[in-house]
Amino acid sequence: MLVLYLIKNKHASGFFCKLAPYLSFTKNHKNNIEKNKYIWIHAVSVGEVNAAFYFINLLLHRINNKKIYLSVVTRTGYAHAVKKFSGMPVSVIYFPYDFLFSVKSIIKLLNPICFISMETEIWPNLFNKLNETNTPIFILNARLSERSFKSYYKFRFFFAYIFKCVDLVACISQDYYNKFIKLGVDEYKLHITGNMKFDIAQKEEIEKLKKEGIKYKSAIIENIDEITGIQQNNCGIADGKQHDDNSYDNGGINLINTDTAKANKNKSGSERYATKIIIAGSTHEKEEQIVLDLFLRLTEAIESKDNRKIKFYLMIAPRHPERFRYVYELIKKYKFNHIKISDLIINGGKNIDNAAGSRNEPDEPVKENKEYVADINCSEEYSSSYKINNSRESNFAKEAIANSKKVKSCAGSYSNSSVILIDKMGILNALYSIADIAFVGGSMIPAVGGHNMLEPLSFGVPVVFGNFVENFQQIADELISSGAGIMAANPEELFTAVYSFINNEKKSFEASAKALEIIERNQGSSLNNLNLLMNFCNII
Repeated sequence: MLVLYLIKNKHASGFFCKLAPYLSFTKNHKNNIEKNKYIWIHAVSVGEVNAAFYFINLLLHRINNKKIYLSVVTRTGYAHAVKKFSGMPVSVIYFPYDFLFSVKSIIKLLNPICFISMETEIWPNLFNKLNETNTPIFILNARLSERSFKSYYKFRFFFAYIFKCVDLVACISQDYYNKFIKLGVDEYKLHITGNMKFDIAQKEEIEKLKKEGIKYKSAIIENIDEITGIQQNNCGIADGKQHDDNSYDNGGINLINTDTAKANKNKSGSERYATKIIIAGSTHEKEEQIVLDLFLRLTEAIESKDNRKIKFYLMIAPRHPERFRYVYELIKKYKFNHIKISDLIINGGKNIDNAAGSRNEPDEPVKENKEYVADINCSEEYSSSYKINNSRESNFAKEAIANSKKVKSCAGSYSNSSVILIDKMGILNALYSIADIAFVGGSMIPAVGGHNMLEPLSFGVPVVFGNFVENFQQIADELISSGAGIMAANPEELFTAVYSFINNEKKSFEASAKALEIIERNQGSSLNNLNLLMNFCNII
């Protein structure tokens, strides 16, 4: 059972390095322990790594020849951090288990100047041992979900002692500030500095992601067109907007409407198509079916208006990679063109992974896909009454695989609509850059608390989400009040929200502008936090 746990559980990745941290370090490092001191930053997974990126860039410009160690917990977080900080003086390691012998080992190896935790990770043994060595402990971008707060509050007498070890807590908002006071954190240690995740949208990073997103968009359209034989307008990049090379470089934007699409023809006289892209990011069980049913209704609604000169693309990115196979088999049950991101080719037969950078974890071999086999099919039939039950997904996957062997040509079905499975980690942000609208998952089902809506927002993409967003409640409230996003309490409301953006160019354009305003207005937290740290201790 333990072996099975270690294989399946994402938090068990790097088990031996977490148990015995010295396994993560080279002999050369061990021999130089006494000569060096390191800055230790902890980020649990992908979201926290992204939030830390700009802060670490600022920090590197101020410190003198001091190395940073970035610890993570999950497999995906590790792979993403290695890629994100490639070429920088940042070493990525697994965060140790909170056993005394593990904690003592990592502290001896790093001899840290300070420990910086992104968001709120409380580790009693680690904090206690760091305190014994007079190592400052900082918590940045501090927040507490209502569920976590209630759990901590039940044992507040214990956690009040642990929080005594913490030297500084930089909170996202007044609400979180008040929660930490109730947990026993001294008020003089608390500061309100804003949300560092707004700083992810730095201009250089955004432009880089846009270029990568355009590569993916071109590959998707070209590969699907190769099968369907339908030519499309391949110059739009997001929000129903059309950009030629000059207008993109200059920031010029031209709206595409149905009339424009109808009038737009290629040299051979065949009609060309505008594109609309919907991305469902970080989805969980049951949400994929909700989104696929919504896409079916959307396709039928548009076609019923004889508005057929728009090509629709739905991209689904499951939150957890172990669900990729299951979700793809679910997609096959619908009468849509479909393809996996991992099967795309780009630049005349080159696998897109090699063109855009491999997303494989560093300790896993990269497998080249030298032959492209088109995987765009339509399922033989679609049952609108199909529902995901509560049984294990693996059982459904076996049944779906058997049913999906019978396929037929897409002719006569929804040939203008395609579904793309995003079965690669670390590319969702780039794909958000080409979206017209984004659904952020983990929000239509309880117990998850939602995921980061700021990622699509950074590209001016209108956002829709469910009502289970307690982990991002403040951001959700601001999106709703500004009109940059819509909350949906059920699948019917979700369809209405998506349709309202797709069918109303003015509303979509206004939401896009509001999204960018929100990002710009809330930036600066990373710099605020860095200045706080620099004033607190000499890490330069």
